[in-house]
Amino acid sequence: MRRSVLAALIVVSTVPGTQARTSPAPGQAEAVRAIFTPVTGAPERPSAAVAWITEGADAEFAFFGRADLGAPDAPDAQTFYEIGSITKGLTGIILADMARAGEIGIHDRLEALLPDGESMPEAIRRITLAQLATHSSGLPRMPGNIIVGMTDPMNPFAHYDEARLLAFLRNYKAPVANTITPEYSNLGFGLLGYVLARKAGMPYEELLKTRVLEPLGMHDTTITMTSEQSARLAPPFSKGQPARNWDLNVFAGAGAVRSTAADMSKLLRALMYPPDGRLGTAIALALEPRGSLGSAQVGFGWVTSTRPNGQTVVWHDGGTGGYRAFMGFTPPHSPRAGIVVLTNTGDDSANPLGFRALEALTR
Repeated sequence: MRRSVLAALIVVSTVPGTQARTSPAPGQAEAVRAIFTPVTGAPERPSAAVAWITEGADAEFAFFGRADLGAPDAPDAQTFYEIGSITKGLTGIILADMARAGEIGIHDRLEALLPDGESMPEAIRRITLAQLATHSSGLPRMPGNIIVGMTDPMNPFAHYDEARLLAFLRNYKAPVANTITPEYSNLGFGLLGYVLARKAGMPYEELLKTRVLEPLGMHDTTITMTSEQSARLAPPFSKGQPARNWDLNVFAGAGAVRSTAADMSKLLRALMYPPDGRLGTAIALALEPRGSLGSAQVGFGWVTSTRPNGQTVVWHDGGTGGYRAFMGFTPPHSPRAGIVVLTNTGDDSANPLGFRALEALTR
């Protein structure tokens, strides 16, 4: 990528208040810098916040570019980014936690969970929570009525509320084919988050914080931002131009979360090394592959795939109008490493950078 006059500002650090590396690995920071420095700091990708964990070591961080092209400051571990569809992995953990607690069954059907569920079309009534969580429900990627009532194409979900979701489901006509081909579905995960919150009797954001974020100490991960948090938000960009932040309304469980590199490193560690207790058990259940999605396997949102170099990676990515994010890690019984990449660009996926860096960290 062409380097602009906004030369990348690079910072490598540990999060304030955390313990220094317990197992230094010379060359890791240099490898990360070599990947991200040439492609960060220009309007096409203003900034990147990167966190990584290797076996026996605390999280390390590197920060590139300028969080806002109109200001000189580099991002840091407390800079906010939208994580997009990595939210789906969090929703999968909620499902696993509620199932382990006996509050819900992964094979419970929507007919028992939706308002007037028994009056829904049969193709909707029979869908199970596990099918929603593994993209095997047969539902399309997006609801057909998504554009009805849309007033801001740069914030395309803000108008899409419970009433519109239920209207789509009541009028849903399943494909004629008798077999269901797994298809990545934002609709499916938005619906999953909606019914889990309804079952728990609280808004999705409160459910997420209660079940996952607060137990992991992720106090800087949220949907609704305070004014202080908003001041730390890296502005969104797309094609080098300012973009809009997204409000996902009833689709919150599919991609509404905003977070920081510091908090996402806590999630990464919990995924790599599930903690003792109920939440750790739920995380392990959510990660367990139980279906296919193209050439990959999928658990409750989390994808497991084999890279061209033969490396197995568990991962999810995310993208909104002005952000791209990636989280991936290697499973047990392999060289252990995990990485989080947060960027404020809506154009180029963070996936290639994240996969390259993960390969370098395990080399």
